[in-house]
Amino acid sequence: MKTQSKVYLVKPTSNHSLDELYGMFDTLEKAETFLNRFKTKMFDVEIVSLDLNPKYYTEKTTDPYCILLDKISIIPKEILICSTIDMVEEALKESYHIFFHSAYGEDGGILIFQCLAADEKEAISKTIQKRDELVKSGEWKDTWKTCVSNDKIAL
Repeated sequence: MKTQSKVYLVKPTSNHSLDELYGMFDTLEKAETFLNRFKTKMFDVEIVSLDLNPKYYTEKTTDPYCILLDKISIIPKEILICSTIDMVEEALKESYHIFFHSAYGEDGGILIFQCLAADEKEAISKTIQKRDELVKSGEWKDTWKTCVSNDKIAL
């Protein structure tokens, strides 16, 4: 099986898009040489590697959503369409995470749920169903307890 080829992009660290690129190279060594081509090293620049011709999932009847929902509400805090290959892969798996903020306790948790859905309404419905399952099964409370005991709560 052929290994995936990579390209190495040199871009400003402050820019989260690829709108401003300094160069694209076929090896990491060439990208590093470009960064170190003068006496003073370029600052605020990073090398990002991407797969060349990446494998990706295609589905013309759904979109990959990322929904943020708290423990009580039926109105999401945020609704996003997943835009990266990695995020789409997480939506295929219906991946989720529960995060807590220290000031709000167990009821202040936020579910981040990624799924495929035909529209926002279906994505919200799936997220509410997932949240309700997590609360009913006790996983929401267990995650809160784990966060408290491991001091992994957002401040």
